Amino acid sequence: MESLPLQRGDGTEEKHRRRLCVGFCYAFKAGTGNATTANRLIANLSDVFGVVRIANLQDATLQQQSLDALVALHALHFHDTIMSMSPHLPIVVIMGGTDANCCLHDAEKKEKIGDVLTRAAAIVCFNQCLVDKLQVAFPGAYDQKIAIIPQAVCVEDEDEEKVEEEEKKEEEAGEGAMPRVAADAVVDEKEDDKCVLVPREGMSWKQTLGVAEDDVLLLLPASLRAVKDPSFLLSVFQQHWQQQQQQREREEATSSSLRKNVYLLLVGPVLDEDFVAHEPLLLDLVARFYETKRSKKRRQQQHQQQQQVDETLFGWKNGCAFIGNLSRPLLLKLMKESSAVLNTSTSEGMSGALLEAMALGVLVLARNIEGNRSLVVESGTFGLLFDSPQECLDVAAKMAFEAGEERSSSFTSSLVEMASRAKLHVAEKHSLKVEMEAYIRVIDKAFSTSA
Repeated sequence: MESLPLQRGDGTEEKHRRRLCVGFCYAFKAGTGNATTANRLIANLSDVFGVVRIANLQDATLQQQSLDALVALHALHFHDTIMSMSPHLPIVVIMGGTDANCCLHDAEKKEKIGDVLTRAAAIVCFNQCLVDKLQVAFPGAYDQKIAIIPQAVCVEDEDEEKVEEEEKKEEEAGEGAMPRVAADAVVDEKEDDKCVLVPREGMSWKQTLGVAEDDVLLLLPASLRAVKDPSFLLSVFQQHWQQQQQQREREEATSSSLRKNVYLLLVGPVLDEDFVAHEPLLLDLVARFYETKRSKKRRQQQHQQQQQVDETLFGWKNGCAFIGNLSRPLLLKLMKESSAVLNTSTSEGMSGALLEAMALGVLVLARNIEGNRSLVVESGTFGLLFDSPQECLDVAAKMAFEAGEERSSSFTSSLVEMASRAKLHVAEKHSLKVEMEAYIRVIDKAFSTSA
């Protein structure tokens, strides 16, 4: 097994070689981690290769005669596509977190993943914990094919209109309309999950959301599906909100309260409507989101402009809300204004959202699972890990208390130092340059070996 990336030479080799045509198999909804990974890799690999996007089996059949190599993100998703390709075409498979963490526990899915990995010329994993899972599932079978390439991260400003145009094309080229959130009363089939809240010029995200500047805003960017466990914190956080409101009412009888609010904001695409339908607290937030969209549509039809945020209409419920799927530029701006970025997944490969937050110098609070430990290392190094909702809330409540006291303590200083360390670490270990050099070597090696 080769551990990548390694240092690259002076680049003279590329000047004289033929420009390879590489197909990239990718069909994921905008706003997901896989979509971000695919868009980044396609954009940067295009500087060296001719890259063709392959969204489905039909695309692969039409394009394979012109391809020199194929890269597939997610082994199981593209099983049929990969197995239909010419046996002479070199294929590089990038293991997604769901591939290794979830699908290998299902016998039928494991068999299909095994077929794909046997067919592959090279296998890319983001970290050692994904490699370990493959080695347990298929002892010794693919060790010589595996390369470890940590995910890179790019948080440079992007043009919002250009991104929206690209995302629209992706949706049209993808697998059709996304499913409904839940049956009957929640959302019409024609409705999408795109966020309708966009800060006006000169306004911050916090102002748009109706959140005070010194309140604690926790951001959970996650698609709504079981593996992301977006409901994990809702009950504890909503109970805390209610207790704080009762406490404020008692305090106001004697003096003004210095307590600051803790808000929990969920952002992401709705991918599993059945899961949402069986999570009452989450379902309520999603229903409020869609009612906001319907209300905005009605106002537009009536040629009315809303001049300020209506909290009831917006959908805060005991300090928690879901605002749908954001374009990446808007999400990065929201991250910058957040007190911390969260991850509540039950399993992860390597969380792109956490990497983005770390690159921006924003504190990360992550559930204590193997994939998150690969980034945070241990609680207190590049962020904080929590095992229970209460542990996460305790950190947020302490942040809110110290914001109300308007003083800096060793606790506050430690959070700032953590975020600063994380930013430096990501810049060094997760750079685009190092990631691209590693993928170029893997693709070149796969092509030359098959030639």
